[in-house]
Amino acid sequence: MLCEANYMEVSVRHSLPPILNRPLQDSPEDWETIITDVAAAEFSLWQIVFIRSDKTKRMLVTDAISSGYGMNNTKSRLVLRSSYGANETEIVMIDGLPVSAVRSSTFFKQPWMVTLIDTAVVCPVDGLTFTHEKITWESPRILSRAVSSAVFSDSKILMGVELQILSSETIARRNYSFTVNETTVVVVIPFGAEGGTYKSHVFNGQYVVTYSIELFLEHVWKDNLWEETRHVIVNPVTTPLMLRSAAIINNTIPDTKIFNVTVGPFLGDVQLINITVGTQILTIDDARLNGYSIDFEKYPNGSIAFVLKVPFDKDGIDVEYETEDIRLYTLNITLGLFVLPWNETFAEEVVVVAAVRDAVLPTATGYCDNYYLYLSVTRGNVDQNWLVFIGNMQVTPDTMTDSEYFWNDNGTHFTVGVSRYSSYVNHEGIDQHGLGSRIVLTMRHKTTLKIMVTFSVSCRFDAKDLIDCFPNGTVKATVMKMSGILNTDASKLALLDESCSPLESNGSAAVFIFNVNACGTARKFTSNTVRYENEVLFFPPGMAEPSYRINITCDYPVSEMLFVGYGFEENPAPAVEPGNGSLALIMRLSKDASFSKFYAENEYPVTEYLGSSLYFEVELLYSEDPQLELFLEDCWASTSPSRTSNPQWDVIVGSCENTGDSQKTVFHPVTANARIKFPSHLKRFEVKMFAFAQEENVLLENVFFHCSVVICDARLETPDTLCARSCIPRKQRGRRSAQNYHLHGYVTSGAVIKPYVQK
Repeated sequence: MLCEANYMEVSVRHSLPPILNRPLQDSPEDWETIITDVAAAEFSLWQIVFIRSDKTKRMLVTDAISSGYGMNNTKSRLVLRSSYGANETEIVMIDGLPVSAVRSSTFFKQPWMVTLIDTAVVCPVDGLTFTHEKITWESPRILSRAVSSAVFSDSKILMGVELQILSSETIARRNYSFTVNETTVVVVIPFGAEGGTYKSHVFNGQYVVTYSIELFLEHVWKDNLWEETRHVIVNPVTTPLMLRSAAIINNTIPDTKIFNVTVGPFLGDVQLINITVGTQILTIDDARLNGYSIDFEKYPNGSIAFVLKVPFDKDGIDVEYETEDIRLYTLNITLGLFVLPWNETFAEEVVVVAAVRDAVLPTATGYCDNYYLYLSVTRGNVDQNWLVFIGNMQVTPDTMTDSEYFWNDNGTHFTVGVSRYSSYVNHEGIDQHGLGSRIVLTMRHKTTLKIMVTFSVSCRFDAKDLIDCFPNGTVKATVMKMSGILNTDASKLALLDESCSPLESNGSAAVFIFNVNACGTARKFTSNTVRYENEVLFFPPGMAEPSYRINITCDYPVSEMLFVGYGFEENPAPAVEPGNGSLALIMRLSKDASFSKFYAENEYPVTEYLGSSLYFEVELLYSEDPQLELFLEDCWASTSPSRTSNPQWDVIVGSCENTGDSQKTVFHPVTANARIKFPSHLKRFEVKMFAFAQEENVLLENVFFHCSVVICDARLETPDTLCARSCIPRKQRGRRSAQNYHLHGYVTSGAVIKPYVQK
């Protein structure tokens, strides 16, 4: 009997048996089952009867051959070959293992004689099991369907590979296991053992392998009917697909700045055809021309590995800042491979990271002028893809077009300038010496927006328009919102004593007036000064901690403090004594001729076209005296917030328009309303926007307007023509004495600038 991979075959010798002295004690012969079929058969034709456990089927041998069976007959032998799936085969279980069996009787009927030959073949159809490291094959030892007698003895049971019988020594050397027990024959083969072969495959785009080995068993036995039965099983075994992940061995020495990577091993039937760097696919030859070193290493067992050497400065190498002085270099390439001989393709991704201490961080210097805070940043080698932010605003050429900002970038350095009036400036504290302002620049990771570095510059700007520390201990402070605090209502700001709220406020600023002995103000003494400190705070609803705070400080020199005695005496009738002093004055720029809406401090500089009307209002603040009246002595324009700077141009001279100006100043009347209680405390005038010129070239500079102000007491008689409510001709100006002024002061507007392009 022969069991091949796709067929089974039995060859039976049919010579006449010897004459025996006694009958054989045997199981019934198959011919007894088919005697009815034989009796009904035609004469002189070879016929065959297939015997299953459930039925029999008779057909001519020629018909059996047409049905796919193979049959041959010689003088001494009959050969029958069948496929495993033939209709007349059946699967039966022997000792728990499935086998495919074919039983038949072939006969030739003649008058007075019938030649009849029984055949049977049994072949295992399973019995294989696979683990992650070995193959186990079990086969029945006694094939009951093929044994003709109960008297049975083994002659030999051997195993082999590729039709070669193996000795016990060879079996042991190859780490095979071959065991014969009472019911089964067991063969165990480790994966990769000698005698078998590995083969590469591609499944779902992944690299997989199989291990194959051709096993065979030869079993020879005797029974009391046949001299000898030889049973040969040829079993080509192939394991299921096994995923094989290539190892990536990183031999890179970071200081050399060359990646050195070994990828493998692969079986010898795998070839490298290309590499992919980013979106670029390079053949092996092209990759070598581009500076990539690609080689292969062959191992004694026939497997191979691919060795790649790639300089750190090649395109496709990702460089990322890690921390302190470390940069991470990442090699990310894909190997394109195929399997012979079918050219199945698959890919292996190679990702290797090397850390090198060569990071250079950006550095910054900060400085300020009268209007801008600047940060100049020198780029390092890690920030090429970092984003620049001022506050929560990303700095780009598009966002830097507003006049509040300045931007310049030459590739190695960039400079950012932010106007002191910008909402992105943080105001940290205010005293007589200035307003402390700060901008914060961050550089962030392009993808995660993580802050990588932070730079800031703090400057102190002139705060004469924001804080006044009066000799009588009264403090007036204008506080602007800090940009970093969202949803801050300026009207809800308060001093340390929360009952001290702003006297007036708008969306961006609040004005506080308080005494140094009130509102929670603290006092500190030094050798030369007395310092009064308070804080402006904002508490979000439901929060115990302030989200906004700014210091207010006033210093009074000790050397100027006077200690006076006092006593009781009869008070004289109230009267205003003439004398010099500081005035609480304000100069506002109205948005139109209604004088109902005015520009806030954070809206300066205001842009106006040449010839446009500018509407100014000057007011005496905090006075409840209806007898006082404000007069404009002189008003003029300059290019600086300093009233003594040059050049200058007069717009009001001696309370009158400048007769030398072709564009006359227009005075507007003031009437009482809900906002204005005492019209005599205000003056309004209108001028046309102009620009200073130098050598016939228009200067694109800010224009500031200044006025000298006189406050008169209507109850007192004065020879001063100004207080008499009439214009003072230029020729009389020199005869007026400052001693005749009751109160005198100055006011200055915010900056007004003409745009670069005229409408």
